[in-house]
Order: sequence, then C-alpha cells, then structure tokens
Amino acid sequence: MLMQCCVAAFNTQLIGPSFSPTQLRPQARAAKRRNKVQQPKLRCFTPDQARQLIAEVAGDRFESLYLLAMTAGLREGELLGLTWADVNLDTGRLTVNHALAHTKRRKGESAARFLLQSPKTQKSRRTITLAGIAVDSLHKHRVQQKELRLVAGEEWVEQGFIFTTKTGGRLDRGYVLHRFQRICEQAGLPKLHFYDLRHTPLRCSSPKENTPRRSASGWVIPPSN
Repeated sequence: MLMQCCVAAFNTQLIGPSFSPTQLRPQARAAKRRNKVQQPKLRCFTPDQARQLIAEVAGDRFESLYLLAMTAGLREGELLGLTWADVNLDTGRLTVNHALAHTKRRKGESAARFLLQSPKTQKSRRTITLAGIAVDSLHKHRVQQKELRLVAGEEWVEQGFIFTTKTGGRLDRGYVLHRFQRICEQAGLPKLHFYDLRHTPLRCSSPKENTPRRSASGWVIPPSN
C-alpha cells in the first residue's frame, strides 16, 4: 500500500524527480522482518531433569500437580480446574471437563477472580489414562487434603477441587508459578514456566536418547542408564 501511494505521488509530481520507488523496497523488507512474529521455542526438561524434579517434589503438598503436568500433559487451567469427580482412581482415568480461568479484578476487590469454563477447544474435552506414579500420588494427596480439612475446621470451603489452598480455596496461578520456580531453583534446575511442564513428556529428548513413550498407564519417563 505504501509503495502504491508513493508511486502515485511520483507520477503526479508530488514527489521530486530524485525519488525512486525502488528506494522503499529495502526498508519495506526490513520492516516486514521486524514485524514478523517469531514463534517461541518450546522449553522443557530433559529426561534426567524430569527424574530430578520427581525426586525433588516427593512428599510436597503439590507433588500430584507436578506429576500430572508432566505425565498427562494437561494445561495449567485444566489442572487447577480438576475436581475429584473428574478422576476415577480405581480405573486410573481422568476426564477434562473444564478449566479454571483467572479474570481481572473489579475495582475495590483485593482477591483474584476465578471462572470455571469449558476447555479451550472441543478436542480438549478428553479422557486420559493416568500414569501409575500419578495415581499413587493422587491417592496420597486425597488423604492429605482430608487432613487439611480437619485442621481448617469451619474455615474450610468445600468446592470439590483437587488442588486447593489450605482452606479449600482455588489456587492462584501466580502462587503456583512462584512455588514451582522456587523448587527448580533449590534443585539447580532451569526456571521454566509451569506450563512448560506439559511439553516435557513429548519433547524432552531426541530420538537418539531414551525418549519418553506412551504406554497403557500414560507417559513413561525412561529410567536413567
């Protein structure tokens, strides 16, 4: 469009004879390169780093959250929106029915606002076979949550969510990220974003390495040599 306007101005002598439309071509190409949106590279842990993280979060209150992110490949909102009704620990299967979204605070509000909504796409509504390590962790997590409910007493707000605050409230993703990156820092691991965990099972190694594989029990991170 800019080139066409300049050519028209040149032909009608609105631009001096010293101007040539070809002068714009290098600048136009440079501007196009600057404006080109580059796709960010996916970041993830290597198999060794994934095993190190699993060892580091063992016994952590949100161990199940990290294991599900790596072995089931769920999005952050899908994980935080999971309820116990979505999981069948006897069959080891999980159904993604909704996702937890964060909305902007209204004027005067001090707490984050949450919205439970449908999954991102129609294909996102799916049933997943869980890895054995994730099922075992969820069993322990449910027991721990019952203990938290007893400690909280009347302050506990029952909403059915799997991953909650110590009083049953919905988790803030900022808190989840801060806690996750603190674990990474303590373990000497790269400080990835929490949502990068979902790419770890798929892209954490090259074909020459021990690539995580799909099995009947979910994603399997290969053992170290």
